[in-house]
Amino acid sequence: MNSGAGLADPALRMGTQPGAVSTELRVEPEKLTRVADVIEQQADSLERTVRDELEALQIAEPAFDLTSRTAVRGWNALLTAGTDSYSDRVLRYVVELRQLVERLRAAAIQYGTTERATAADLGRIAPGDR
Repeated sequence: MNSGAGLADPALRMGTQPGAVSTELRVEPEKLTRVADVIEQQADSLERTVRDELEALQIAEPAFDLTSRTAVRGWNALLTAGTDSYSDRVLRYVVELRQLVERLRAAAIQYGTTERATAADLGRIAPGDR
C-alpha cells in the first residue's frame, strides 16, 4: 500500500493539487509577423554595421618587429579573418536571426490558416449536432 510518502516531493504533487487549471495559449498571427519584422530590421542593421565597420576593426602594426607583427596579425585574425573570427560569428548570428524570422512568419501563416479552418469547421456544425 502506498503511504503517500512520495507526494512530499512538490514535483510529484503538481498534478494532484486542487484547483490546478490548464492554461490556453493564444497565438495571434499578426503579432508574430510584427515580431518577425522587428527581428529582421535588427538583423539588417547588425549586418550592415559589421560589414561597414569591418576595416575599422583591423589595427595597423605599431612597429615592424616580429613581436608586434605577430601580435597584430593574431589580433586582426581574431576579429576579422577566418571562420571563428568575431565578425564571422556575428554574421552567423545574423543568419540565425533570419532563420528565426522565417520560422516566425511560417508559424504566423500556419496559425492563421488553422484558425480560419477551425472557424469554418465550427460554422458547418449545426447547433443541435454537438
